[in-house]
Amino acid sequence: MDQSLQTPEQQQWLHKFLGYDFVIEYKPGKENLAADALSRLMTLSWSEPQSQFIQQVKAGLKDDTQWSHIIQKCMAQGNSYLQYHFRDGLLYWKQRIVIPQHNNLVKQVLYEYHTSPIGGHAGFTRTLARIKS
Repeated sequence: MDQSLQTPEQQQWLHKFLGYDFVIEYKPGKENLAADALSRLMTLSWSEPQSQFIQQVKAGLKDDTQWSHIIQKCMAQGNSYLQYHFRDGLLYWKQRIVIPQHNNLVKQVLYEYHTSPIGGHAGFTRTLARIKS
């Protein structure tokens, strides 16, 4: 290291870098585009996340004959039939989204609520309670 350590921050980091062979080069702001992008004021843009899972559920409901029959009855009676409601392309039963047997969607829900790192590998009762909530 040819440069003398001027600041306490530089001295604090020195012991972490002693085992490495490196060269620190100064880049003027015009050449350092990554740092320049981070220092700029971000522009606001409207972005709405699209859930691929919800799109799969909607497609599955269209293809499933059992659920399409209930959807038709809901639409004929003002989007409600018994305890089912059809809204925004999704079928609800008691305010819960109906998951059709399409492209293993039920297995995907069980995986997310049970086996995934977020699911925590809870038992049957706790997993079922989390899915219902």
